[in-house]
Amino acid sequence: MKSLNKIILASVGFVLTLSSCKYEDKFDAVEPNSNHITLSDTTKATFTCKELKDKYINNSKYQLTDNSHNATYAKMFNVSEIPAGDSAIIRGVVVSTDVDGNTYKKIVIRDEKDSTGLDISVDASGLSAVWPQGQRVVINTSGLHIGEYANFPAVGYQTFNRDRNRYEVGRLPYYIAKDHIHAIGMPDTLLAQPEVATIADILANKEYYYSRLVKIRDVRFGAYYEDAACTSISYFEQNYYKLIDDMDGDEIPFSEENTLNVPVSRVVIDKDGNKTNISTSFYSKFTNKSLPAGTNDIIAIVSWYKDKPTGSGNIQLLIQRHSDIVKTN
Repeated sequence: MKSLNKIILASVGFVLTLSSCKYEDKFDAVEPNSNHITLSDTTKATFTCKELKDKYINNSKYQLTDNSHNATYAKMFNVSEIPAGDSAIIRGVVVSTDVDGNTYKKIVIRDEKDSTGLDISVDASGLSAVWPQGQRVVINTSGLHIGEYANFPAVGYQTFNRDRNRYEVGRLPYYIAKDHIHAIGMPDTLLAQPEVATIADILANKEYYYSRLVKIRDVRFGAYYEDAACTSISYFEQNYYKLIDDMDGDEIPFSEENTLNVPVSRVVIDKDGNKTNISTSFYSKFTNKSLPAGTNDIIAIVSWYKDKPTGSGNIQLLIQRHSDIVKTN
């Protein structure tokens, strides 16, 4: 069996190193009810998700750090504070589910006004038990932090990664998250239907698709290799790949055990030859299932990862459950 690509990418699901460190000289810790706003079903939004990102991310007025002390990560990892005195309320529908484990310690919402998406990073598992897919929510982001993790926007809580000497948008402690996120009524999965998109659409308009739940029709799965002879482990940007139909019946899993236990990237390609990546955690329930042959429709959340100043970065599709793959041929 030919050597399989074992590209291991850092988690787009924000698998962070949450080392302890002192924050008091950087900002005041967020406290529950710090902004004295009681959320209810009728609380009105003051921002769309897009407006929130546009106002606070990479704005020197609100920025806590752009990691300029570390050129390797400068600008790609940045954190801003949404002042507690600002009225910064968003409303939307949860489109994520962590039941199968490939969405991890975050909820993803679709704005109820303009359908833009946003990740909310929370330091707790089993979030779908609290905010399931299809749940309408109103979120008071005042007093929280927002920024880019590997150039991908998220709301969370600033933390410091000692191993990489950088500040990051880390996860909100759960007791803070539940104080800022209010569920409206009962969940309805019909509210979380995906929008149809093509790989070409996503590649051409990546920021538009960030954190959106999409359905992509008639794609085939594959794996990456270093070279055409398939003799060594791949470096992603070299873009050599083999489709599963070309692998002589060899079974390739969505992920596989590795020493870092971080997501593994595979490739999906459409009938026009456009290709991008799917990213699957070793901890997902379908990690050891084989990539399906033939053509399939897939439903996935669109994410992005760029953690080095060189290279172009990569779209990553997060398939949330194996049933979100439907064979078409």
